[in-house]
Amino acid sequence: MKRYLVITFTFALATAPLIIAGCGGNRNVPGGGGGGGTTSPIVFQSDRAGNVDVWISTGTPGGPQQLTTAPGFDGQPALSPDGTKIAFTSDRAGSLDVYVMDIDGSNQTRLTFFPGDAKDPSFHPSGQQIVFVAQDVNGIFQVYVIPTAGGSPTQLTAGTAEHAEPAFSPDGQRIAYASDEDGDLELFVMNAQGGNKQQLTNNTVADTMPAWHPSGDRLVYVSKEGGNLDIWVILATGSGKQRLTTDPAKDISPCYSADGQAIVFESDRSGHSQVYLMSAVNGSGVQNLTNSTSNDGSPCF
Repeated sequence: MKRYLVITFTFALATAPLIIAGCGGNRNVPGGGGGGGTTSPIVFQSDRAGNVDVWISTGTPGGPQQLTTAPGFDGQPALSPDGTKIAFTSDRAGSLDVYVMDIDGSNQTRLTFFPGDAKDPSFHPSGQQIVFVAQDVNGIFQVYVIPTAGGSPTQLTAGTAEHAEPAFSPDGQRIAYASDEDGDLELFVMNAQGGNKQQLTNNTVADTMPAWHPSGDRLVYVSKEGGNLDIWVILATGSGKQRLTTDPAKDISPCYSADGQAIVFESDRSGHSQVYLMSAVNGSGVQNLTNSTSNDGSPCF
């Protein structure tokens, strides 16, 4: 497994290391940078200013606002449930670490200080904790939680398998994540203390980037089961799989709207990565929200 991601997807932003994230929370349907939508906020990463930075779009005049300006990579943004904080990943200190900042980009604070990398942040529904993955002493990505206000991280997984993209369930009782413990990436769910692990998918291809439906009864995720990187839905019991996208492009990083009726995601179907919106019911009504000439991705409501 490599430094920036444990999956072998060949999808990178032009000026960034290969870091791809799912969504950190459930928010309302956003407006993009000229591509439509409503006026609720969405955070995303973009290279439109040269480096990959965190941006926010509220659908207001003037378009998206840049929130980070540090040299290097600032991405994988996750919006807190109350909309006041953003967790993100940055390599500004050398290795990848998890940071948190206010919704306006102020008070950017480093939370993790591992010898290796930490990434894939996502908020607990209370907003008081952040779940993420970081390299342990053996260089293996494990799942951890840390207080949003800062403090000591708690390790939830162990062993030789790699872990990625953890996400709390809407009730905060479960964590979905991807792991390669059976040889390729599959989806798993465990309780919030790291126990009672259940495997949801069992394919010979990668299944990853899980994000919970607001009801907690299903997850949207990315799979190559159909031969291409597409967006699928699965019940939290591991049954009832449904494929939502079939475009030849790479469709990744899905996230539900707060009402569960829409999914925002990243796709390169325009020739470079953009943020799109579609129906959560059947994948219809696909709409480009950012509609820019830059690389935009890792969207989160």
